[in-house]
Amino acid sequence: MSEIDDLVRVARYESLADLAQGLSRQTDIPSAARTFASKLKYISDVRSWRYIGWAYEGVSSSMEARNVLCVRGQGGEALVSEVPAGTLSEFERALLDQPTVQLLEGDARRNAIRALKQHANDEVGQVYVCPQVHGGAKPSVLLYAAKKGRFGSLDVKFLALASHLFSEKLRHVQVERRLVITLQEQLASVERTQQIENRLRTQERMASLGKLVAGVSHELNTPLGVIGASLNTMASAAEKVQTKVAAALPDDTYQASRLDMMFEVLAASVSAVQQAAGRIDSLAKGLKSFARLDQAEYQVADLHEGIESVLTLLESEMGSRIRVIRSYGDIVALRCAPAQLNQVFMHLIRNAIEAISGQGEIGIRTRADEYEVTIEIRDTGGGMAPETLKTIFDVNFTEGARVKMGFGLFLTKKIVEEHEGIVEITSDEGERTTATIRLPVRA
Repeated sequence: MSEIDDLVRVARYESLADLAQGLSRQTDIPSAARTFASKLKYISDVRSWRYIGWAYEGVSSSMEARNVLCVRGQGGEALVSEVPAGTLSEFERALLDQPTVQLLEGDARRNAIRALKQHANDEVGQVYVCPQVHGGAKPSVLLYAAKKGRFGSLDVKFLALASHLFSEKLRHVQVERRLVITLQEQLASVERTQQIENRLRTQERMASLGKLVAGVSHELNTPLGVIGASLNTMASAAEKVQTKVAAALPDDTYQASRLDMMFEVLAASVSAVQQAAGRIDSLAKGLKSFARLDQAEYQVADLHEGIESVLTLLESEMGSRIRVIRSYGDIVALRCAPAQLNQVFMHLIRNAIEAISGQGEIGIRTRADEYEVTIEIRDTGGGMAPETLKTIFDVNFTEGARVKMGFGLFLTKKIVEEHEGIVEITSDEGERTTATIRLPVRA
């Protein structure tokens, strides 16, 4: 062997080492292909080349359904694509089953040139086929067209080494990609499971609330009826006694005894108790309307009735400091799950109440067209920062005073989406926040 051959061999080994280092720094297939193409000219006299290998393993038992990774190039250029295996020619399919290294000539060379497609022509004197086998994995193959007519023994040796480095890098990238996809699928599955568990816990709580409401409403009906009847009897009796006493006593005696003042106090007391009983009755009806335990899950419902039931339940939290401005439009009754939508109204209105630290207003506006019903809930609670809005519907979002209900807004979004609607929250920091719900009008 001459000194020139020794120098060429050393230079090629150095180029292989450089290729190995370059490939180790790449994290995706296009980058690895470009690195390989740029180093190939220092390893051998290659006119053009092509890599054929499986992009995905285990996708299907049918070869026609699998994807094939193809990389072809010349010099420092490389083109990466994934194609259905069914588009490969019979020659290309046969190459994947090629068990040994082979130099192609004659008809086989012409078929290989057609497979190379790019930059190859009949001037190519020889094609080198270099199969790559990765354990039990599907094989891949690299085709090289000689730039100067034929490959020498050194070309074959160093192209085999370079092919192994390139194929192993592509295999590692594909394995890593499959692992990432599997991990993402597992994380998505865990998230879906958590969502289901959260939803089930909420439904269990609502079912328990519904049973409690039904029991409380039933138990309150009898004493409220007795209280109402007794108050009416007391008011009627007090009026009759006052009339008879006033008729029986002289005017000066009646005035001196201050009986008229006593009867006024008695009437005022009866009226106050009647108002309190009416308040208890309205709360019981509001709870029953909110839970809707005794009704079908999906039914045609008046959304205004659900909003009013929520406002009734939250009246004690608003007190006199928060004024509710209603602007109800003429909206159609929707086929929906009213108990679930009542949860949505409860989350949004309660969040609005919590956002208002002092005096403020909550505006509720409804409108409809032939396609959808829109509900807007606006508050003067000071608004939210843009970065807060980006994560407002995340699970377990608890930042700030506005959202303290765990995954309430996350479930709000899910419930609206299950009704094929959308919910949006916009905010002017320091001024106001508006929650908008759009629900489709369905037959």
